[in-house]
Amino acid sequence: IEEIIKETHLADFWLNPNDHVTLKSLLSINNTISNLKLFKSNRIYNNNKLRTESGGSDFWEKGVVEPDVILNDLFTIFHNNTPENISKLKYYIQLD
Repeated sequence: IEEIIKETHLADFWLNPNDHVTLKSLLSINNTISNLKLFKSNRIYNNNKLRTESGGSDFWEKGVVEPDVILNDLFTIFHNNTPENISKLKYYIQLD
């Protein structure tokens, strides 16, 4: 986690922070994360919005045949991240 904190001071986004779905869960690793610019701007996203019946991530199960959808999600996150558009993401969630 120290490397993440050291290397992300200039980052605008954090994608795929392990299996976390909430900021609270992410902060449980280390509270220092709350000092990061991307945390303060609420730009942390994970690709675990959809789950399989066995608890796996549909990103890895079905995303492989939907690269266009994944690219659209990423485009939305990086370039068109209004609340309305973020709510329409298929594979990614914004941690809150």
